[in-house]
Amino acid sequence: MLDLAEEFQDALDSGVANNRAALARLHGISRARVTQVMALLRLHPDLVRFVRAAGSVGARTPSERRLRPLTRLPRDAQLTAASRLLPKLDAFLAALPLRVRHAG
Repeated sequence: MLDLAEEFQDALDSGVANNRAALARLHGISRARVTQVMALLRLHPDLVRFVRAAGSVGARTPSERRLRPLTRLPRDAQLTAASRLLPKLDAFLAALPLRVRHAG
């Protein structure tokens, strides 16, 4: 879903679609679903890293629906809330080099 969210954003940025309603028509989904998917772009960068790496660290890739509540939080609060939802997140973050980690 992160890839799809980025694809949607690229389509908007490049002018392939003028708005989310046009994106929805292009993809045969509702405008609300486009909005839900694009909300993933608001996730904290370290959380995005975890989602992309989930399979390689022995965690199931969390669904967009599971991540949706986190997109409504400020970025500095997302990791704290996510650690309760995603059991392997803390170990993943602890293993990240400091130069890769984001402050929020």
